[in-house]
Amino acid sequence: MYMFAIGFAVGGILGVAGGLASFIWNLFFKFIITSLLFIIVTTPGTLLANVSKGYLAPLGLILIIVILSNVLASFGFAPYFPWTIPSVFQSTGFLKLSSIIILASTGIAGIVGTFAWWRFAEQQ
Repeated sequence: MYMFAIGFAVGGILGVAGGLASFIWNLFFKFIITSLLFIIVTTPGTLLANVSKGYLAPLGLILIIVILSNVLASFGFAPYFPWTIPSVFQSTGFLKLSSIIILASTGIAGIVGTFAWWRFAEQQ
């Protein structure tokens, strides 16, 4: 919400037109949904951070994700790669059922894996 407010304020300072309440509400709703979708796809990184007991492995994962996102999006596979699906929603405003299933599976796998790691791994 802070990022949206700053963006809105900067747009007002720069004199960006188009401030209809319905348009702003639409942008805000899409922004919140996209933010939640990005939170969902961060769960595998959380699991990796727990398993590796550090932050370097998740940073490596981020590097791989950025490379794969660019390559797969250029070939038209953005709706099928979990880390590009929030961007697809941001640009189109809707998602196909397959994208929703992929996104949900990724989030659930990350959450369940993290909770299982916390529950069953030896915590030293």
